[in-house]
Amino acid sequence: MRFTEFFLLKERSIQTIEELDNTIKFEIKKSKHYTNNKEEQGYELRLFINRQPMAALELIKTHGRTTWNIHAGMRKEIQGSGFGPLLYDIALEFITNYRNGVTVSTYGNSTGSTSDRAENVWKKYYLNRPDVTHIDNKGVRKDMYGFDQFPDEARSPKNTPWLWAGFTKSLDLIPKLIKKKSLTIYK
Repeated sequence: MRFTEFFLLKERSIQTIEELDNTIKFEIKKSKHYTNNKEEQGYELRLFINRQPMAALELIKTHGRTTWNIHAGMRKEIQGSGFGPLLYDIALEFITNYRNGVTVSTYGNSTGSTSDRAENVWKKYYLNRPDVTHIDNKGVRKDMYGFDQFPDEARSPKNTPWLWAGFTKSLDLIPKLIKKKSLTIYK
C-alpha cells in the first residue's frame, strides 16, 4: 500500500517531512482578495495528493495592518491526518519570512470563525511549540475589515489567549520541502 493511501484510510498520520512521498506536493502562489472594495494581495498555499487538490490555506493580509489571517479548507478524507498542522507550519514560516506575524482567522462574525481543529493548532503553538513565537495582543483585535471583535466570554483573550496572539515561526520546513522538491513557491 502506498503512503498516500494510508492518509486516505486514516491508518496513520504524518510525523516527519521524510515520510512524504513524491505524490504529495505543496505550492504557494500569489492571490488577490477584496476588502471594502479594495484589491489586496494575498497568497494561497495548496496541498495536492496524486495531483488532486486536497487542501488550501488562504493567507490574507489584515486590512491596514502588518499581520495576516489564515483561512483554511480541507477535504474530509484527510482531516486528522496531520496535514492541517503541517500546512499551518508552512504558512507561518512563509509569512514570517516576510517579517509579518500571522493571526488566527476571525472572518465572518463577531465571535470569530476559527474551527475547533484550527483552534487546537493555535493552542499548541501558544503552549507547546518552542520554534513558534507568540506575541500577545492585549488590545481589542480588529477583523479584516477594521471592526473591533467582541468575543463571547468562552473565547475571550483571558480564556483563549492563543486566539488573540500573533505568531511567527523559525525557518525550518520550507528549505527542506524545497530541497525534497515537495514545495514550489511561485513569484
